Amino acid sequence: MKNTTIPLLILLLAAACNLPVTPATSGQPEIENIFLDYDQENTTVFLQVQITPPAQADLIDSVRVDLYSLPEHEHVADFTLKDDGTQGDLLPNNGTFSVMEMQDPPLAFGAYLIESPAYPADGSILTKTVTSAIMEEFPPAIVSVDMPEIYSLDPTVWTDLEIAVTIDDPNGADDIKYVRYYINTDFLTVDCQGHFNDNPQDDNYQSDPTWQMTYSHTDGEGHLVYTTSIPMRPVDDGAGGCGKTGIALFRFLVKDKNNQQDILSEIVLEIVSCGDGECQAGAEDAETCPEDC
Repeated sequence: MKNTTIPLLILLLAAACNLPVTPATSGQPEIENIFLDYDQENTTVFLQVQITPPAQADLIDSVRVDLYSLPEHEHVADFTLKDDGTQGDLLPNNGTFSVMEMQDPPLAFGAYLIESPAYPADGSILTKTVTSAIMEEFPPAIVSVDMPEIYSLDPTVWTDLEIAVTIDDPNGADDIKYVRYYINTDFLTVDCQGHFNDNPQDDNYQSDPTWQMTYSHTDGEGHLVYTTSIPMRPVDDGAGGCGKTGIALFRFLVKDKNNQQDILSEIVLEIVSCGDGECQAGAEDAETCPEDC
């Protein structure tokens, strides 16, 4: 009788290579992240607990969060979180358990210990503890604007108008959404012949999303300093263009991440041109504009 053991073994091995492989089941679910946000205006707490891997989240029966004040370690509140698209949960069954709940009385500002036990269906308990702080949200305020009152355009060379805005915000630079400037050019010349707008408007401020100032540093008083540099066209740019002269009105707006804002308007900049026959004190001298001085 012919021996078929070896061919049969080879056949089984070949078949095994073509069978679909079932991936190994990943480990037990774990709590990866805990997120706390507090809206002091309407005293609403938003909590999220992220279970990883998300595919194992369906093994979780319930998730809760206990909040303790620090350093007293006094129990302040407890919450039950859902992953079903309700109670502030944004997406159901994605492994992120959430809750949004108004607090009465409001939570006090300060440090908190956040403890989150999650209860899988097998009777075990998953626990993660983190610390967080609820800081009072202060509205930002414009303290000062540092820019010249008079600016002289160079006869042929592009120059830069440097501006610095000082902001008071105890919540720090991370709380600032943006500092933006606006310009009203209605009182500047409209052409290279020196004609002006016949109907200028006091409040016709224009801006652009790119007209945002850049955080520079924090000064010795804890104020935030934002700066920008605006290119200024010369009197004759050599390509048929010319810098406009007259009065430019500036407006500055600071907005924080809670959409609290402060506005400072009607900052006046007089733009003059070197070569107009007048020596502007503080803006021109014999070195910068010998034509006029």
